[in-house]
Amino acid sequence: MNRLERVKTLIEENYNGNQTEFARAIGKAAAQVNQWVNGYRNIGDGAAANIETALDLPRGWLDGEAGHAYRSDTPVVRAGWLSVPRLAATGEMGAGIEADDPDAVIDFVVVARAWAKQQFGGSLDSLRVINAKGDSMEDTISDGDIVFADSSVCCYEGDGIYVIATASGLRIKRLQALIGGGLNIISDNKAYPVETIPPESLEHIRICGRVKGRWTLGTF
Repeated sequence: MNRLERVKTLIEENYNGNQTEFARAIGKAAAQVNQWVNGYRNIGDGAAANIETALDLPRGWLDGEAGHAYRSDTPVVRAGWLSVPRLAATGEMGAGIEADDPDAVIDFVVVARAWAKQQFGGSLDSLRVINAKGDSMEDTISDGDIVFADSSVCCYEGDGIYVIATASGLRIKRLQALIGGGLNIISDNKAYPVETIPPESLEHIRICGRVKGRWTLGTF
């Protein structure tokens, strides 16, 4: 698909073919959108970037760059909202669990951009959502919680809760630096012992993100 074909598909599949609604979502005049659709005006680089930013699409999405192939279920949200990818990975709060494809996106969590900025700060494009499993991080994070993590964090940035990959799988744990250069892997549930990782074994741990917050859903 080229840019025009993708714009037409967006309008048809996400705005029921309504060019005016699409124009409102991207902050452009309906007449300009009509000119694009009918081939009277090209969709330039600036306009393409504006559409991607307004609709929270990855940069380069309209051009079909590698990793941004078109998917009809890619969410398109109105300006002021943020779609956060929810990954297939499960953050085990225990020994760890493996996923067949932990980076696979299974759906999206849509939140107000202003709320996300206030709660998490920093760049929002790297936010990812995973489901927590287990009780080792009680009462901070509970079994079944939805966890928001900053996937741009790939190294230790001070004491905090991280998503880490180990030989036993993906885990959500509190990390604490040791004076000698190693790390303590800590469970907030005191029923679980602290694991001490010496400096020479740190290569076996990969930091996949830093936990920024969580949602707990109560059912009745």
